[in-house]
Amino acid sequence: MSEYLQLQERTWYGWQMLPGYGNGYQPYYSPIFVQQVKPLKTGKGLLELKFFNAFYAEGVQGFELRMKVQDRHLEYLIAQLDYPDEHRNAIISTISFDWVREMLPTLWYHRPPAHFDGLASSECQYYLSQAFFGRLRP
Repeated sequence: MSEYLQLQERTWYGWQMLPGYGNGYQPYYSPIFVQQVKPLKTGKGLLELKFFNAFYAEGVQGFELRMKVQDRHLEYLIAQLDYPDEHRNAIISTISFDWVREMLPTLWYHRPPAHFDGLASSECQYYLSQAFFGRLRP
């Protein structure tokens, strides 16, 4: 077992980005569904990540970003995002019902797990797939 988070394809994670998209340094929170992880094998912690950003504006939710991993832990990693002319960092973490409830209270209020049947009501990965893709497995 790895001692730090290894991003897996076809898996939901929590995304916290600083600064967010608004004014100032308010963070941006969203569940992301990782579609592809491509380590660049430079020895510098660089990777390319392709993901669905659930809370970003509709029509442009697909992202492909290069990032430099700054630090890794068992349940999260911290990365510097490669944005032209902007300095942004992200924390990518395992996701749970507690994370959704704390970081995304509007989603939790309007579409709680209790609104879904079966696995979507008891497992966060299935819940997010049902909520955003309309099925248990994307």
